[in-house]
Amino acid sequence: FGSSSIFLLAYWWLSNYFSWIMWLLPLQVLLLGWIRQAFAEDPRWPTLFPLPADVLGYTSKFVDIGDNVSLHYVERVFPGAGRSKPPLVLLHGWPDSWRSWLRLLPLLGEEDAPRILVPDQRGYGESSKPNGSLAPLVLADDLDKFLKKLGISRVRLVGHSMGSFVAWDFAARHPQAVEELFLEGTSGHANARVFLDVVHMVQGLKEHSYSFMRDFQYSTFINLSTAGTWFPPTTVYESLRAPLSVWKRGAEDLATVTADDGKRLLPKIKASTVIIHGEKDALFSHNNSLEVRNLVPHAVLITVPHASHSVHWEESGAEAMAKIIRRGAGGATAETIEEVASMSSILPPHRGCTSVLALASALFAPTVLGLLLVGAKVTRMRSGVGSAMPHQRLLSTEGQEASALLYHDTA
Repeated sequence: FGSSSIFLLAYWWLSNYFSWIMWLLPLQVLLLGWIRQAFAEDPRWPTLFPLPADVLGYTSKFVDIGDNVSLHYVERVFPGAGRSKPPLVLLHGWPDSWRSWLRLLPLLGEEDAPRILVPDQRGYGESSKPNGSLAPLVLADDLDKFLKKLGISRVRLVGHSMGSFVAWDFAARHPQAVEELFLEGTSGHANARVFLDVVHMVQGLKEHSYSFMRDFQYSTFINLSTAGTWFPPTTVYESLRAPLSVWKRGAEDLATVTADDGKRLLPKIKASTVIIHGEKDALFSHNNSLEVRNLVPHAVLITVPHASHSVHWEESGAEAMAKIIRRGAGGATAETIEEVASMSSILPPHRGCTSVLALASALFAPTVLGLLLVGAKVTRMRSGVGSAMPHQRLLSTEGQEASALLYHDTA
């Protein structure tokens, strides 16, 4: 019983009560098309939820890095790719997992790296969740052990939010191991008011909170319609896989990074560095990104318009990130910066003919209201948002199994 049937039933019901609606059928057909487009799924993106690694050509693996810590990661190798570039490693933020990169991974290929690795960091995703510190220093040490276990001596390193702190800490302590560094949504310290407010709220939680994590993750989008109906819920449910203790320790330990740490470590980075800042990032400000750029010897700052803290989470933001990574730090010239800045359609605040739709809504309120309400209900059902799917359950499609599985949070 698809969305088309629901829309037709809504139209039939409304026309019984408002016979004059039938005289406006041509305009309503156009209006229906605009409304359905607003809720349409981008056909380029897979819709399995959560997406198995093999759908994207990646392999799910584990590696033991010692001290009873096992890191889960997904990897893709391009056998025919040249070796002019080292492997590409992507580090997720708090409290995400490798799936936070799902919008970007389909856009990366052999021209970007012969090998792409995306780990779940300690405490998150499917990696071990031991007691102890989750500070960037500890996670950077994990990264060092991870790379050595895999026999990798040099990488191109991408870090988002918390992952960017881990990335610059690692690049400063192991300068010979990083050829290029990409820092998204970053800062040289964690003393940012909004972030500290988040830390305070997390410390006050008594149990896992679906609503808190949904509100936090959704607040980092500019326009949910450009992220696909499947991806925003994925960010929430993947975060809920981490125990509450990891939420608290991860946020609290990240908050211990001081301005002195940044001033001491960032100048030691030798890698060519690109700092990617979302114009509307509410977590870390443009000044935070500027501070990092001024402290790193070989750095350039690219501001992505209409983007928030998680630039790569929305369609055009992911495309901008892929372009930046492909061209590399050496290619992040003034021309590239101007090109990204001129992408006026990037992460558009609205989809479709907004002004026309608003006018039609005013003229034909009963039809528009009914169709919008039904469309919103369908979208809500498709995205799995709301009380019908509590955070203790996670609808999953794993491997080649045709049926959905339910698994429970183990916190």
